Amino acid sequence: MLKNKPDKMQPPMPASSPTLGQYLFDCLKAEGITEIFGIPGDYNFSLLDTLEGYEGIRFVNGRNELGAGYASDGYGRLRGLSALITTFGVGEMSACNTVAGANSEYVPLVHIVGAPKSRDQEAHKLMHHTLLNGDFGVFRQIYTHLCAYTAILTPENAEEEIPAAIRIAKRTRKPVYLMVAIDLVTKPIVRRTIPEEMQSATSKPALEAAIQHIRGLLNGTNNVVLLSDMLTLRYGFRDAVQQLALRLNLPAASLLLGKSSFDERHPNYIGVYGGAFGSEQVRNIVESADCMIAVGMIWTDVNSANNTAKLDRLRLVDIQPEFVRVGESMYEQVMAADLIAALNACGWTRSGPLPQISFPYDEIIGEPDQLIRAATYYPRFQSMMKDKDIVVVETGTFAYGMSQVRLPAGADYICQQGWQSIGY
Repeated sequence: MLKNKPDKMQPPMPASSPTLGQYLFDCLKAEGITEIFGIPGDYNFSLLDTLEGYEGIRFVNGRNELGAGYASDGYGRLRGLSALITTFGVGEMSACNTVAGANSEYVPLVHIVGAPKSRDQEAHKLMHHTLLNGDFGVFRQIYTHLCAYTAILTPENAEEEIPAAIRIAKRTRKPVYLMVAIDLVTKPIVRRTIPEEMQSATSKPALEAAIQHIRGLLNGTNNVVLLSDMLTLRYGFRDAVQQLALRLNLPAASLLLGKSSFDERHPNYIGVYGGAFGSEQVRNIVESADCMIAVGMIWTDVNSANNTAKLDRLRLVDIQPEFVRVGESMYEQVMAADLIAALNACGWTRSGPLPQISFPYDEIIGEPDQLIRAATYYPRFQSMMKDKDIVVVETGTFAYGMSQVRLPAGADYICQQGWQSIGY
């Protein structure tokens, strides 16, 4: 849990203050954001005017809020944080599907909403893009259910609320919501001294107890497999998981929601584990293992392939970003990075060669004059892809077929298999 550290304050602030809009973009730029997606609307014009003259961030105009939001969602998956600007009411409601999907799929997205003038809101005027009832808080209330954090920005609170929202988006990998009245965007922020926040840290006793428990599962067996899933991607654990597979000499599979969380040209990779929807070879290796080490797993109906995938929880080491579950025992306040490092150093290594796997689409079959069939077009899709491609796949039946296509080295794979919004 994040806690205040009253004994350590930020350095004194400079005398001049940026405007609220400038400060917002300064904070996003500091996180590496170089593009912001959105749709112009009369209540966000001051935001966009500020952005137009701002160095280092480009505005990407979408066709509509839903499409701009989906672009921001993809950006957040690949870059670790994204931002979306819409107008009040009509614009933000059009983006609801985007933000709900980002919540479902652990995508950190900062949704910025330009709102009517502050004095019009205070007077409860009947304004366009509202429900014509004088209630300017109703849409934010909706977004409290879709976001990890919401705030109404003012010059007085901007220096606290904006960093807090970004910090929460990054920690939870969830969307956050910031609303600002059009007339406040150009006002200078009120400088404040904000206590720094403590980062979550691993409890050494909990880590040692977890490692001892895991060693008990590993000792006396050579039949261990590694699984990687969605949160491996979202929390940036991909390289660490691959190093763990090499160090412990483990066969490694990804789950359906976590495809591309393990490099599919890596020598330890055996395929996607997807129950009856995937390879029978992979299914047998995973389900017969004496110990399964899963990193960032989310056990949904998709990952369980409609309950045809079977993982024995008593043999499972379930590594989550801030805790680990070993069998039926929970070890809290154990950061995944620290646990993976401890496993690398635990001294256990699987002996013997890795299992030999045949990938279903490595060989092209079918002649050009024959009828098009899934068995013939998936191998051709696989052969077209190049190293480090970004592969974007529509949800639905096609996504299950594409899950068995072997990606090229370093490829990123984007498929909304959790939220499953057709058209994504």
